[in-house]
Amino acid sequence: MAKLVTRTFNGTNVVCLVYDKTTNTTTEKEIYLSGKYDDEEKVEKAVVRYLKDTDYRFVAVLSFTDASELRGMSENKFRENSVVLDKETRKEL
Repeated sequence: MAKLVTRTFNGTNVVCLVYDKTTNTTTEKEIYLSGKYDDEEKVEKAVVRYLKDTDYRFVAVLSFTDASELRGMSENKFRENSVVLDKETRKEL
């Protein structure tokens, strides 16, 4: 079995009510936010930032849940799809 490169992604799934400016209607929208949120006020602020340059406007948070997950891929696939970084600055070479 090939070695796996793994990474844990910490995120939050949010279901919110939004106003769609193009159709002049409200609808439920599901959004994934990077990072763990446990405070509804912080979720609201993050959703407003997420929707900033879209046709949607935030109305209300309906629910939010932890969406942390462990992901992985083979080492060969990772090497094919990744970029080389400088060891000290961690910036792309």
